[in-house]
Amino acid sequence: MLGVGPGNWFVHYPRVTTRGDRAFSAGDPIPTNPWPSSDWVALLAERGVLAALLALGTAGAAILVSLRRLRGEDEAVALAAMAVPATLAAAFVTGAFDAVLMLAPPAFFVALTVGLLLPPTQPITERRLESRRRTVLATLMLAAAVAVLLLDTAQLAAIRITRDSSARSTVERALRFDPGNYRLRLLLAGRGSCRQRLEHARVAARLLPYHAAPRSALRACGG
Repeated sequence: MLGVGPGNWFVHYPRVTTRGDRAFSAGDPIPTNPWPSSDWVALLAERGVLAALLALGTAGAAILVSLRRLRGEDEAVALAAMAVPATLAAAFVTGAFDAVLMLAPPAFFVALTVGLLLPPTQPITERRLESRRRTVLATLMLAAAVAVLLLDTAQLAAIRITRDSSARSTVERALRFDPGNYRLRLLLAGRGSCRQRLEHARVAARLLPYHAAPRSALRACGG
C-alpha cells in the first residue's frame, strides 16, 4: 500500500524479476535501470496504491474545476481552463511510457503550469507571517537548499574525479566526496587484497542487499 520508498525501485527489483526478464541482466554489477520507464509504474511501486489514488484524485479534481469554468466565463479564462486538462493529459500519457514526473524539472513545470492556469474556486487569501517567524522559516529553507546543493556538488565532484581514471587511489579519493556511491564501492570491492575489499563489499551489500554482485564480492573473501 505504501510502496518500497522513493528511489528504491532499483534496490528491490531483483526480488521480483523473473526468468527471461530482458530488463534485468543478473551478470552485470548494475543489472537494471535505476528507475522504471513509466511514471505510473514508479508511483505504484515506490509510493504505493494510496499515493497513486491521491494523484488521480488531485488530477481529477483539477480537471473537474477547469471544465466547470468553461461556461459563462470570458475567453481568456476559458482558454486557461482548457489548458489544465490538456497539460495533465500530456503529462500522464507521456509518463505512461517514460520517466517524466519522476524527474524534478518536468514535475516542477507541470505543477507550475496547472497551478497558474487553474481557476480559483474561492477568493484567494494571504496569510502574513510575523517578522520573527518569517526569518526562522527563511533560515530553515536556506539551510535545506545549501545542504542539497553541497550534496549535489559532492556527487558531481566524485563523477569528475573518476571520469578519466579508475585507479584505486582515484576511486578512494572520489569516495571521500560520495561515500554512498554503490558503483564506486563495488569497484573497490573487486580490487586489492581481501582486507581492502571486504569493507567496500559490505557497504555495497548494505546499499543493495538483493543484488548478486556485492554478495559475490563478499563470498570471494569469505565474508
